[in-house]
Amino acid sequence: MLNLFSYVIQGDCTYKTNFYRLALLQVASFTCTGKNFTIAYAFLENEKEDNYLSALNQLHNLFQANSLPIVIYADRDYDFMNAVEKVFPESKHHLCRRHIEVNYAISTLNVAAWMNRCQEIEDEYGISYP
Repeated sequence: MLNLFSYVIQGDCTYKTNFYRLALLQVASFTCTGKNFTIAYAFLENEKEDNYLSALNQLHNLFQANSLPIVIYADRDYDFMNAVEKVFPESKHHLCRRHIEVNYAISTLNVAAWMNRCQEIEDEYGISYP
């Protein structure tokens, strides 16, 4: 399946939620009918570029020469992005839409909470701005 549906792949790492406290990298793709499938899992000692390079080099060996990914989606992990550029230089790296939406929601909530706190302080101390 990997070599049939390898145009777009997605990689993401969990944050030490398993028994051994290791990061778990999952690489997945999807078929033309929209079904997801896992390509590979890798336990990483930490989320550093050298560990990503090792895992991505092993992943690269799974591909046939004419079926390398065109696009690789991931979050904004700079170590992962650097490793992708080194192992798959012909592939484009894009940010995952879900990660963009989550980051936007968090930043919006933080701004709203900050604005509410400013208003509380203004009310508490009787401060008003023209």
